[in-house]
Amino acid sequence: MIGNKYGFLRLIIRLRALTIFNKVKRDKYRDENTKTALDKLVKNYKWGVSYSVFDGHELLEASIRCIRKHVDYVNVVYQTKSWYGTPADDDMLPTLKKLVKSGLIDELIEYHADPNITAWVQERNKRNIGLRAAQRAGVNYFMTMDTDEFYDGTEIDSMKNCIVKNGITHSFCNVIVYGIKPTERVLYSSSCYAPFFAKIDKRSCLKYNKHIPALIDPTRQIAHHMFSRYYVLPVINMHHMSFVRKNIYKKLKNSSSKELHDMQLKQIKALKTVKVQDTFNIKKWFKYED
Repeated sequence: MIGNKYGFLRLIIRLRALTIFNKVKRDKYRDENTKTALDKLVKNYKWGVSYSVFDGHELLEASIRCIRKHVDYVNVVYQTKSWYGTPADDDMLPTLKKLVKSGLIDELIEYHADPNITAWVQERNKRNIGLRAAQRAGVNYFMTMDTDEFYDGTEIDSMKNCIVKNGITHSFCNVIVYGIKPTERVLYSSSCYAPFFAKIDKRSCLKYNKHIPALIDPTRQIAHHMFSRYYVLPVINMHHMSFVRKNIYKKLKNSSSKELHDMQLKQIKALKTVKVQDTFNIKKWFKYED
């Protein structure tokens, strides 16, 4: 059963603190030991991420580097043909193998697309393969990602503490959208949210979950279970480089929601953007034009 161990540990510490007569010492004991217990618990849990990869592999190294120090396990589930039979770029697999060799990827798994199954069902099946690999690796908190998603590492650590402290089992965050360059931030708020870490056990799977209090990708919903606790985190943001590609049209043509992306590309070209820094140092690995 998935439960809140921190709540139990905090209760034990508070009970022990009652044996200390001096209030100042009692409060100090309680505060210091509660913080230590939380830090230790967060560290002892195993945090894992699974990437779904077909196109956009040119962004993958930059994306992994922004989270690698803050997670314990990373796998990549890749396919050499799209949902519609389009072949991947020739340099995709060599790039993935290079990232395995460098230690950025812990496990590489191939997915064979089936043209007889609808794209969005295949995408969820593919993400479930990544989830099952994380379960075998002993992951306690899991997140599924794409190559064009980026996080501020300092925000990740504080939110991990928040998740464990509050017994959150399904967390979500706001999305910041970028234009065709990582230095162009779009001046509008996305109506969709990104799934952040979810508490998992051996029974967990990705499937439709009507209890989720935010609009998120239906292929990325961790199933409901008894004692689930949902929360949209107010601090952390997912920075979505949705249209930052060396070949954006390949993404649009082969996406499981290609009609939506085609509409978004027309809209995004008409939207106002503001210039920002290349916060995630994407240009070091992907030479986009300024």
